[in-house]
Amino acid sequence: MALYLFQNIRKSNPDAQCGLVVAGRGKMIKDLLLAYPWVEVVEANRKSPKAVWHLLTTFWLSDVVTTPYTAGTVGLFTKLMARFIGRSPGVIGFIDKSRWSTYFYDTMLPIWGRGTAPRLAEQAALKAAGVPVAQEYFSYEFIPQPQVFERLGVKAGEYIVVHLFAGSQTRGLDPEHQQALVDALVAEFPGVQLVFTGTDHDHGFIKKLNLPERTVLALTSVQEMAQLIKSAKGVVSVGTGPSHMASIMRVPTAVMCVCHGVPWCGPEQYGDAPIKVFARPDLCPQGHNGEGYARCMNAVDMHEVAKKAKELFV
Repeated sequence: MALYLFQNIRKSNPDAQCGLVVAGRGKMIKDLLLAYPWVEVVEANRKSPKAVWHLLTTFWLSDVVTTPYTAGTVGLFTKLMARFIGRSPGVIGFIDKSRWSTYFYDTMLPIWGRGTAPRLAEQAALKAAGVPVAQEYFSYEFIPQPQVFERLGVKAGEYIVVHLFAGSQTRGLDPEHQQALVDALVAEFPGVQLVFTGTDHDHGFIKKLNLPERTVLALTSVQEMAQLIKSAKGVVSVGTGPSHMASIMRVPTAVMCVCHGVPWCGPEQYGDAPIKVFARPDLCPQGHNGEGYARCMNAVDMHEVAKKAKELFV
């Protein structure tokens, strides 16, 4: 989603040098952005002085620097680095729970938490930086990976990508609903190959389910994941990376998300992309309950998910 900010900046400033600073998972994010050589991914944190020095020397006096929007507090180290490398008046932040934030930024934006679609938050940052929004919605390109079809034994356009994990129980399906979803997909798409994506750790849990024949457990690079998604009949996923990738590439997607994830997955974020969002925000009148599996997502009827997926995919 940070790519969207860069894309709009580059439309006005074609020679702009862009950097995405992360505290970890740098290798994965570099893979994600492999088709964008003009974006440098810098993995820098307090434990890597060399990387921090590279960040300071490479991006010193940057024209625009933004930090994340959050329902909590952006870390002090992140704010300090933003202030150090950015030139005034281009250091832009979003309101968080710290009363000291205003001292680090030239502009503070009144958008925070998960109640706003990231697309609109990024547009607010662009406006604050004086950059026109030349691209209304997200877009994403990848380097073609045709070898992944033969390696996994699938044919383009003849399978469905299924992603069941979001890195946290509080945003995931419990095993009972995972099985219900698999059963419903088999009933609605008889004979269609299901390709389950995720980590090796995720696949350990998938193997405990009652799976149809010809199921594929796909361990891939991020670029291969993009190829699988782009060439699928459609994607059925919880609200996480693969569902966003599919939505950005306008692949038909059925996505199950928690109550506060609806703005991140629906029309406010992706316009008229072929997406159907499933959530039960009515079950969280006092805000999302972050204990255990997400009730507001596990209350969704898995048969209805599969039925709507068929309408989208066929």
